[in-house]
Order: sequence, then structure tokens, then C-alpha cells
Amino acid sequence: MLINKLILRLYHLKYEIKNIFYNLKLKKIGKRVKIDNVTFINGNSRSNKGIILEDDCFIKRETVLITDKSRKNSGIILKKRSGINMNCYFGGEGGIEIGENTQIGPHVCMLSTNHTFSNKKKPIRDQPLVYKKIIIENDVWIGANVTILAGIKIGKGSVIGAGALVNKDIPEYSIAVGVPAKVIKKR
Repeated sequence: MLINKLILRLYHLKYEIKNIFYNLKLKKIGKRVKIDNVTFINGNSRSNKGIILEDDCFIKRETVLITDKSRKNSGIILKKRSGINMNCYFGGEGGIEIGENTQIGPHVCMLSTNHTFSNKKKPIRDQPLVYKKIIIENDVWIGANVTILAGIKIGKGSVIGAGALVNKDIPEYSIAVGVPAKVIKKR
């Protein structure tokens, strides 16, 4: 029994030590946050909202969270008891806010910026970007391989099916699937 308690304590100590390092890269990190190895976080800046991970959150391996330190509204907030599965990409340049108790499957991509391309005489890469905040409300489940575009709001209690492309807001307690994502029923 003592050995089991010691092993459990060492397991938690590993995350506490890692979190000391991540404190340097994050605006705020809560209690009992677990961040796996090979996770890229770039977001601590006095000039933007940075990256905030509230209590009891987790981020699995090979996930990327980035913000733009030159943009005032750039930032990523992961609220209490929410989790990000492996190999996700969150571009928080326009802002991303993820509500409490939200679960995000593997290979999810959230892009809070978009390219403009109205000027045919100018290469797309030289045209301005549009920055729009993504809001995921509380108690949302986002399946594997979902892409969520800039300016989208997913309502409380919604489920987004695997492989969906979310390019329009999703109302509360909806189940949405497909490319583009369409609401097929209410929970």
C-alpha cells in the first residue's frame, strides 16, 4: 500500500515539476493541470491575453497552442475540467475561449484567423488577415479531426461529430456533423 501511494505521489510530482516550467510560458496555470511531453506552447506575453489553463485541465502530447504577442486580443483560455486530446492545433491569434467541462478529441484544429483574397492583383499571402475569436461554451464534446474556423461560437452542451468542418455558429445542445457541419438534432 505504501509503495502504491509513493508511485502515485511521484506521478503527480512529475506534473508539478513540468508545470513550474510551463508557468514561464503561460499567463496562468491552475491546480492539477496535466501537460504531456512534446507539447508546444507559445503564449506568455504582457501585450496579449496569453494562454490560461484553469484547474484540472489536461493537454495531451503533440498539441500546439500559439498566440500572437503583437495582437491585443490574441490568447487561449481553457476553463476548468476541460481537456485537449493529442495532436491538436490551436491558433489563438484572434482569441480562443474554451468553456468548462469541454472535451476535445485528437487532431482538432481551431483557426482564429483567416486570409482575405479579394484583390486579384496581389498574392493571397500578401493580403490582410482577419482575426475573429472562437468561443466554445461549457460542456461541449468535439470529436476527432474537427476543424473550427475563425469567429465561430459553439453553444453549451453541443456535440460536434468527428471530421466536421464548423464554419457557422452551432446553437446550444445541438448535435452537428458533416462538411460543412449541419445540426442534425438537439440533445
